[in-house]
Amino acid sequence: EIESLFEGQDFFSQITRSEFEELCMDVFRRTIQLANQVLNESNTLKTEIDEILLVGGSTRIPKISELLKEYFDGKEPLRIENEDSAVAYGAAMQAAVLSKNVTQRDGLELLLLQGSSQQLGIEIDGANFVMIPKNATIPTNEVGVFTTNTDNQTTFTVRVIEGENTILGQFELEGITPAPRGKPQIQVAFDCSVDGILTVTAIDLATNNKKQVQINCQQNFNDLFRMIEEAEQFKVHDDEIEQKLEKK
Repeated sequence: EIESLFEGQDFFSQITRSEFEELCMDVFRRTIQLANQVLNESNTLKTEIDEILLVGGSTRIPKISELLKEYFDGKEPLRIENEDSAVAYGAAMQAAVLSKNVTQRDGLELLLLQGSSQQLGIEIDGANFVMIPKNATIPTNEVGVFTTNTDNQTTFTVRVIEGENTILGQFELEGITPAPRGKPQIQVAFDCSVDGILTVTAIDLATNNKKQVQINCQQNFNDLFRMIEEAEQFKVHDDEIEQKLEKK
Protein backbone atom coordinates (compact mmCIF):
# COMPACT_ATOMS: atom_id res chain seq x y z
CA GLU A 1 0.00 0.00 0.00
CA ILE A 2 1.38 3.42 -1.04
CA GLU A 3 -0.28 6.59 0.16
CA SER A 4 -0.59 9.53 -2.26
CA LEU A 5 1.22 7.80 -5.09
CA PHE A 6 -0.05 10.34 -7.63
CA GLU A 7 -2.07 13.52 -7.11
CA GLY A 8 -3.34 12.36 -3.74
CA GLN A 9 -4.43 8.95 -5.03
CA ASP A 10 -3.46 5.93 -2.93
CA PHE A 11 -2.27 2.70 -4.49
CA PHE A 12 -3.10 -0.72 -3.14
CA SER A 13 -2.33 -4.14 -4.56
CA GLN A 14 -1.95 -7.72 -3.39
CA ILE A 15 0.63 -10.25 -4.54
CA THR A 16 1.19 -13.82 -3.46
CA ARG A 17 4.37 -14.97 -1.73
CA SER A 18 5.37 -16.95 -4.81
CA GLU A 19 4.98 -13.83 -6.98
CA PHE A 20 7.03 -11.82 -4.49
CA GLU A 21 9.79 -14.43 -4.46
CA GLU A 22 9.85 -14.58 -8.25
CA LEU A 23 10.15 -10.79 -8.50
CA CYS A 24 12.96 -10.66 -5.93
CA MET A 25 14.85 -13.82 -6.88
CA ASP A 26 17.76 -11.92 -8.48
CA VAL A 27 18.26 -10.05 -5.21
CA PHE A 28 17.92 -13.21 -3.13
CA ARG A 29 20.59 -14.95 -5.21
CA ARG A 30 23.07 -12.20 -4.31
CA THR A 31 23.03 -13.59 -0.77
CA ILE A 32 24.36 -16.89 -2.07
CA GLN A 33 26.89 -15.13 -4.30
CA LEU A 34 28.21 -13.16 -1.32
CA ALA A 35 28.37 -16.26 0.87
CA ASN A 36 30.32 -18.06 -1.85
CA GLN A 37 32.66 -15.07 -2.25
CA VAL A 38 33.38 -14.94 1.49
CA LEU A 39 34.19 -18.64 1.61
CA ASN A 40 36.47 -18.43 -1.43
CA GLU A 41 38.37 -15.38 -0.19
CA SER A 42 38.87 -16.91 3.25
CA ASN A 43 39.83 -20.33 1.82
CA THR A 44 37.08 -21.92 3.90
CA LEU A 45 34.97 -24.96 3.02
CA LYS A 46 31.24 -25.04 3.64
CA THR A 47 31.77 -28.07 5.85
CA GLU A 48 34.01 -25.95 8.13
CA ILE A 49 31.17 -23.56 9.00
CA ASP A 50 29.77 -24.28 12.47
CA GLU A 51 26.82 -21.88 12.54
CA ILE A 52 25.01 -19.52 10.15
CA LEU A 53 23.64 -16.46 11.94
CA LEU A 54 21.08 -14.27 10.17
CA VAL A 55 20.98 -10.53 10.94
CA GLY A 56 19.08 -7.67 9.33
CA GLY A 57 15.37 -7.22 8.74
CA SER A 58 15.39 -8.89 5.32
CA THR A 59 16.41 -12.19 6.89
CA ARG A 60 12.79 -12.58 7.99
CA ILE A 61 11.97 -13.48 4.39
CA PRO A 62 11.58 -17.29 4.41
CA LYS A 63 13.10 -17.69 0.95
CA ILE A 64 16.46 -16.33 2.12
CA SER A 65 16.68 -18.91 4.90
CA GLU A 66 15.62 -21.60 2.45
CA LEU A 67 18.31 -20.67 -0.09
CA LEU A 68 21.03 -20.50 2.56
CA LYS A 69 19.99 -23.84 4.03
CA GLU A 70 20.18 -25.39 0.57
CA TYR A 71 23.57 -23.78 -0.13
CA PHE A 72 25.03 -25.06 3.15
CA ASP A 73 23.83 -28.61 2.47
CA GLY A 74 20.91 -28.63 4.88
CA LYS A 75 22.44 -26.69 7.79
CA GLU A 76 19.66 -24.66 9.40
CA PRO A 77 20.45 -20.92 9.73
CA LEU A 78 20.08 -19.48 13.22
CA ARG A 79 17.89 -16.50 14.00
CA ILE A 80 18.21 -13.90 16.74
CA GLU A 81 15.53 -11.92 18.50
CA ASN A 82 16.53 -8.47 17.21
CA GLU A 83 17.48 -8.93 13.57
CA ASP A 84 17.04 -5.23 12.79
CA SER A 85 19.21 -3.83 15.57
CA ALA A 86 22.05 -6.39 15.43
CA VAL A 87 24.05 -4.55 12.75
CA ALA A 88 23.56 -1.16 14.41
CA TYR A 89 24.56 -2.65 17.78
CA GLY A 90 27.77 -4.06 16.31
CA ALA A 91 28.58 -0.74 14.62
CA ALA A 92 28.06 1.08 17.92
CA MET A 93 30.41 -1.32 19.71
CA GLN A 94 33.06 -0.83 17.02
CA ALA A 95 32.70 2.95 17.27
CA ALA A 96 33.14 2.73 21.04
CA VAL A 97 36.31 0.66 20.67
CA LEU A 98 37.76 3.03 18.05
CA SER A 99 37.00 6.04 20.25
CA LYS A 100 38.91 4.31 23.08
CA ASN A 101 36.12 5.31 25.49
CA VAL A 102 34.96 1.75 26.05
CA THR A 103 37.20 -1.26 26.55
CA GLN A 104 35.01 -3.50 28.71
CA ARG A 105 31.38 -4.46 28.95
CA ASP A 106 29.92 -6.52 31.79
CA GLY A 107 33.46 -7.28 32.94
CA LEU A 108 34.47 -8.86 29.61
CA GLU A 109 37.10 -7.59 27.21
CA LEU A 110 35.75 -6.52 23.83
CA LEU A 111 37.67 -7.94 20.89
CA LEU A 112 36.33 -6.81 17.52
CA LEU A 113 38.29 -7.92 14.48
CA GLN A 114 38.03 -6.25 11.11
CA GLY A 115 39.65 -7.09 7.80
CA SER A 116 41.32 -5.06 5.10
CA SER A 117 38.88 -4.45 2.25
CA GLN A 118 41.69 -4.26 -0.33
CA GLN A 119 45.19 -5.62 -0.56
CA LEU A 120 47.98 -3.19 0.30
CA GLY A 121 51.43 -3.30 -1.19
CA ILE A 122 54.27 -1.42 -2.84
CA GLU A 123 55.40 -0.74 -6.37
CA ILE A 124 59.13 -0.75 -7.00
CA ASP A 125 60.47 -0.08 -10.49
CA GLY A 126 57.18 -1.13 -12.07
CA ALA A 127 56.79 -4.36 -10.08
CA ASN A 128 54.01 -4.79 -7.49
CA PHE A 129 54.52 -6.61 -4.20
CA VAL A 130 51.62 -7.44 -1.87
CA MET A 131 52.42 -6.66 1.76
CA ILE A 132 48.99 -6.96 3.40
CA PRO A 133 46.57 -9.27 1.55
CA LYS A 134 42.89 -8.58 1.16
CA ASN A 135 40.79 -9.59 4.20
CA ALA A 136 43.84 -9.66 6.49
CA THR A 137 42.87 -9.12 10.13
CA ILE A 138 43.53 -5.56 11.30
CA PRO A 139 45.63 -4.46 13.16
CA THR A 140 48.51 -6.15 11.38
CA ASN A 141 52.10 -5.58 10.33
CA GLU A 142 54.23 -7.12 7.61
CA VAL A 143 57.91 -6.80 6.71
CA GLY A 144 59.74 -7.45 3.45
CA VAL A 145 63.32 -6.98 2.27
CA PHE A 146 64.04 -5.54 -1.18
CA THR A 147 67.07 -4.36 -3.11
CA THR A 148 68.22 -2.04 -5.89
CA ASN A 149 67.85 -2.68 -9.61
CA THR A 150 70.75 -0.58 -10.91
CA ASP A 151 74.42 -0.26 -10.00
CA ASN A 152 75.37 2.55 -7.60
CA GLN A 153 71.72 3.40 -6.95
CA THR A 154 71.50 5.91 -4.09
CA THR A 155 67.73 6.51 -3.99
CA PHE A 156 65.03 3.90 -3.36
CA THR A 157 61.51 4.93 -4.42
CA VAL A 158 58.51 3.31 -2.73
CA ARG A 159 54.97 3.71 -4.05
CA VAL A 160 52.26 2.53 -1.66
CA ILE A 161 49.35 1.01 -3.57
CA GLU A 162 45.89 -0.23 -2.68
CA GLY A 163 44.26 -2.95 -4.74
CA GLU A 164 45.86 -3.36 -8.15
CA ASN A 165 46.99 0.16 -9.02
CA THR A 166 45.55 2.84 -6.73
CA ILE A 167 48.49 4.89 -5.43
CA LEU A 168 48.00 5.98 -1.81
CA GLY A 169 51.37 7.68 -1.40
CA GLN A 170 55.00 7.77 -2.45
CA PHE A 171 58.33 8.53 -0.80
CA GLU A 172 62.06 8.14 -1.42
CA LEU A 173 64.75 6.70 0.80
CA GLU A 174 67.91 8.63 -0.02
CA GLY A 175 71.54 8.22 0.94
CA ILE A 176 71.96 4.56 -0.01
CA THR A 177 75.67 3.66 -0.18
CA PRO A 178 76.65 3.11 -3.85
CA ALA A 179 77.00 -0.61 -4.55
CA PRO A 180 76.35 -3.16 -7.30
CA ARG A 181 72.67 -3.78 -7.93
CA GLY A 182 71.14 -6.45 -5.71
CA LYS A 183 73.58 -5.86 -2.85
CA PRO A 184 71.84 -3.15 -0.75
CA GLN A 185 69.19 -4.51 1.60
CA ILE A 186 66.16 -2.26 2.05
CA GLN A 187 63.62 -3.37 4.64
CA VAL A 188 60.06 -2.15 4.09
CA ALA A 189 57.55 -2.49 6.92
CA PHE A 190 53.77 -2.04 6.76
CA ASP A 191 51.92 -1.36 10.03
CA CYS A 192 48.14 -0.95 9.75
CA SER A 193 46.38 0.16 12.95
CA VAL A 194 42.80 -0.56 13.98
CA ASP A 195 41.77 3.03 13.20
CA GLY A 196 42.91 2.77 9.58
CA ILE A 197 46.32 4.47 9.83
CA LEU A 198 48.93 2.79 7.64
CA THR A 199 52.56 3.45 8.56
CA VAL A 200 55.12 2.49 5.91
CA THR A 201 58.80 2.49 6.87
CA ALA A 202 61.82 1.87 4.63
CA ILE A 203 65.21 1.19 6.29
CA ASP A 204 68.64 0.78 4.72
CA LEU A 205 69.91 -2.17 6.77
CA ALA A 206 73.54 -1.21 6.11
CA THR A 207 73.29 2.29 7.61
CA ASN A 208 69.96 2.21 9.52
CA ASN A 209 68.95 5.27 7.51
CA LYS A 210 65.15 5.28 7.30
CA LYS A 211 62.18 7.11 5.85
CA GLN A 212 58.61 6.82 7.06
CA VAL A 213 55.20 7.91 5.85
CA GLN A 214 51.73 7.65 7.38
CA ILE A 215 48.60 7.23 5.27
CA ASN A 216 45.02 7.49 6.47
CA CYS A 217 43.27 4.61 4.72
CA GLN A 218 39.93 5.99 5.95
CA GLN A 219 40.48 9.24 4.06
CA ASN A 220 38.28 8.06 1.19
CA PHE A 221 35.35 7.86 3.59
CA ASN A 222 36.16 11.31 4.97
CA ASP A 223 36.17 12.71 1.43
CA LEU A 224 32.79 11.10 0.81
CA PHE A 225 31.32 12.62 3.96
CA ARG A 226 32.77 16.02 2.98
CA MET A 227 31.17 15.84 -0.48
CA ILE A 228 27.81 14.90 1.05
CA GLU A 229 28.03 17.85 3.45
CA GLU A 230 28.96 20.23 0.62
CA ALA A 231 26.08 18.92 -1.48
CA GLU A 232 23.66 19.61 1.36
CA GLN A 233 25.03 23.14 1.75
CA PHE A 234 24.70 23.82 -1.98
CA LYS A 235 21.16 22.43 -1.91
CA VAL A 236 20.15 25.01 0.70
CA HIS A 237 21.69 27.75 -1.43
CA ASP A 238 19.96 26.46 -4.57
CA ASP A 239 16.61 26.29 -2.76
CA GLU A 240 16.98 29.93 -1.68
CA ILE A 241 17.66 31.01 -5.26
CA GLU A 242 14.71 28.98 -6.52
CA GLN A 243 12.38 30.62 -3.98
CA LYS A 244 13.55 34.09 -5.03
CA LEU A 245 12.92 33.27 -8.68
CA GLU A 246 9.43 31.97 -7.88
CA LYS A 247 8.58 35.23 -6.07
CA LYS A 248 9.56 37.20 -9.16
